[in-house]
Amino acid sequence: MTCGVERFGSCPVTSRNFKIWPCLSRLLRDEHGSATIEFVLWVPVFVVLLVATTDATILYLHHTEMWNVSRDVARRVAVGDLTEADAVSIVQNEMFLYSSAYTVATSQPTDLDVQIVIQTQVADASIFGFFKPVLGNYLTASVTMRREPI
Repeated sequence: MTCGVERFGSCPVTSRNFKIWPCLSRLLRDEHGSATIEFVLWVPVFVVLLVATTDATILYLHHTEMWNVSRDVARRVAVGDLTEADAVSIVQNEMFLYSSAYTVATSQPTDLDVQIVIQTQVADASIFGFFKPVLGNYLTASVTMRREPI
């Protein structure tokens, strides 16, 4: 500090003659850290996309497995391989890889039909719960098949 002149960055600051515009123009031309700003602005967008993709993938995996198991069990009941009482335990055995709590219902809408309904909560089936406001509370797979004549 000599002669009342201080250095702030590369701009001389004096108590008598303060020139702001050269300092601002030099600051605006400086591009150090501009990539960091862009990174900070775009990272939340990519994180949201990653979370949404992961959550959608897990939900589709659960829903597809629910459809496959309900279709398989409904077919086995329709051809006479299983009774409706055994169908609930078979569904729970087939869905053991998934930690969700499943509700299983078997019914006969008519004498010739067999219906299997598997239901779970979206919050139990997903990791982040990103799609719960869109899908509602439950994820359901319902299959109705015609009984085979014996």
